[in-house]
Amino acid sequence: MAIKPAAGNGQWRNTDLPPILTENGSWRRHFVPTVLLWAGSQSSFWTIETADLLCAVQAIFNAMYPGVKYNIQPRGPIMGVITQRLCTWRSNFGSTAIALIANFLASLREKKFMTEMAASLLEGYAFLFADPDTCKASEIYRSIFMLQMIATTHLNTVTGFIDVPELDTRALSSTRMECVIGACAVALERALKLVAEKEKKSTDLKTPLKINKTTGKESSTPLAFSELNWGQFTTDYHLSIVKRGPKYTTDTIAMARQFVKDLGSDASTKGSLADDSVASSKGERALLCEYFSNLFCASLMYFTRISLLQCLFATIRTLQAAPTTHTNASIHVNVPVTGFLSPFPSLFAHLIVRLFYFF
Repeated sequence: MAIKPAAGNGQWRNTDLPPILTENGSWRRHFVPTVLLWAGSQSSFWTIETADLLCAVQAIFNAMYPGVKYNIQPRGPIMGVITQRLCTWRSNFGSTAIALIANFLASLREKKFMTEMAASLLEGYAFLFADPDTCKASEIYRSIFMLQMIATTHLNTVTGFIDVPELDTRALSSTRMECVIGACAVALERALKLVAEKEKKSTDLKTPLKINKTTGKESSTPLAFSELNWGQFTTDYHLSIVKRGPKYTTDTIAMARQFVKDLGSDASTKGSLADDSVASSKGERALLCEYFSNLFCASLMYFTRISLLQCLFATIRTLQAAPTTHTNASIHVNVPVTGFLSPFPSLFAHLIVRLFYFF
């Protein structure tokens, strides 16, 4: 028996969906994750043609309910709710990046250290590399930030997807995620810039407000995570990862799986690469893989520098609070030392104080 599309006005809700889709939570646990898995394999992160989305959603419905005849309408409840979920999925990249960076920088405590660290990670796109001190081209898009972003925003989200042969979803679970990787990169860049450029108005890392010249009111639109503001950068990152080849994408996704909470479906390593003849972009982000050697990558030890600064400022505060009489032969100051330098605090404390006083 055929199911007729439900009629409705305004914004579609889950209650407007055909009852068969909401039984046993299949819509939330299986249908939507499968749609998002397919969306993550598209060449554009921000826009998907309605006709392509409609065909994909219909294929997923047919695979889930092979005995049910139902023609999904482009303006019906299923497409309406799916479109809303896609918007939420995209927005989640921006908010997750802010939360991830805020949690990382919170360990530095001092606002000045946060700004310094954010600026250092942005320099030479160091935040993209597994080791931000060396910035090896063979490790681009494999930083701890990137792997956590991929797992949290996409791999965890698509857990529970179903096998749809027409869409080759089993292969999509481990390949053709170039647009997802690009979206993670641009979201992290935005989050770090919010800190480095000191555009936020409070101690919390969140989307700041700017004055709208037309209305005269505060608005977050100029800095929002949207296609208008970040569309070109997202495209550039996508072009960059595509140039690395399909195997690089597959290996990167495999590395990100260590951060996945629970993946409810096995995946093969088969897949296909996006069109290799894609037009080149003048954006420097699009050249990160092919021409990275031409880009400047800071040679300073980012994390070492921050640790040194923390120790130096801690020493200054200690000396200001309790001045110590010293000679050239010996200095005795108790200085808190953080990070990887903690195994030898006494030696390092003496070094910092001597440099501070005598040079």
